Amino acid sequence: MQTRMEGTFSSRHRLIADIVLHPVVQIAVIL
Repeated sequence: MQTRMEGTFSSRHRLIADIVLHPVVQIAVIL
């Protein structure tokens, strides 16, 4: 399911996703 595009987005979007989604995931886990 992995694509060449994912390799490009993975590096930049992973950092953004970790920063943005991390608190969201923690809240979801608490709830």
